[in-house]
Amino acid sequence: MDATLEDLLGCDAIAFGSADYFSYISGALKDFFDRTYYPSQGQVTGKPYAAFATGGSGGEKALEVLDRICGSFKFKKAVEGVAVVGAPSPEVLAKCNDVGKKLANAVAK
Repeated sequence: MDATLEDLLGCDAIAFGSADYFSYISGALKDFFDRTYYPSQGQVTGKPYAAFATGGSGGEKALEVLDRICGSFKFKKAVEGVAVVGAPSPEVLAKCNDVGKKLANAVAK
């Protein structure tokens, strides 16, 4: 709830994460998107992003929502998102670490 338009504009890349609530993203993240969409138009095109989600059903639906919204912002997907059922295993944490590296590398390009 504390993230602002200035935070969005000032970052080189962004990772969005959410729990999967009823096959949708969290209300707080949706609020961020609502507050920043119009004021950021034309200023975030091509900004690299990554997404991750967790939920009882695996978070896939929330990832789909995140990709759709990020497409509206015209962010550039740096890497496929990570969906997790429940608490992340060591393997999932390693995958998330790899996603972070790929997101950082997308900034360097």
